[in-house]
Amino acid sequence: MLACVELGLCDTRALALDSFASVRDAKEHLERDRNLRENRVQSLFKWLRDNKGVKRIIRLVVYDHPQAPCRDEVIKLCLQKFDVRYLDWNKEDLSVDMLQNVAPNLQELWLTWSGRKSALFGWCNEKYGLRLLKQV
Repeated sequence: MLACVELGLCDTRALALDSFASVRDAKEHLERDRNLRENRVQSLFKWLRDNKGVKRIIRLVVYDHPQAPCRDEVIKLCLQKFDVRYLDWNKEDLSVDMLQNVAPNLQELWLTWSGRKSALFGWCNEKYGLRLLKQV
């Protein structure tokens, strides 16, 4: 069991988008960077699970990249087979319905909202929203 895991996935150096030849080059850079971060974070959680035998993480805080955060599928793979009780994955508009199966014992969830009404409506949805997380 780990009491607290806190990860920073974003580079503290500011990415100067005007340093790229085109917007396409900047997007390609962000995508390559995201893929690298996703691979690293998946490897870390796999190592904790398989090599260190960690089964429970009481508090998990992840500071994700604001421009190119981890995809929901990657977050789901990271959380699989862990009993997480407190989750604060700083990703805007995190899908809560995917948490139902990978974090059924979740008791506290911090959400980061982009301001999009669709995310808010999704979280409040009776069929796919926060109601699925029975202990939150």
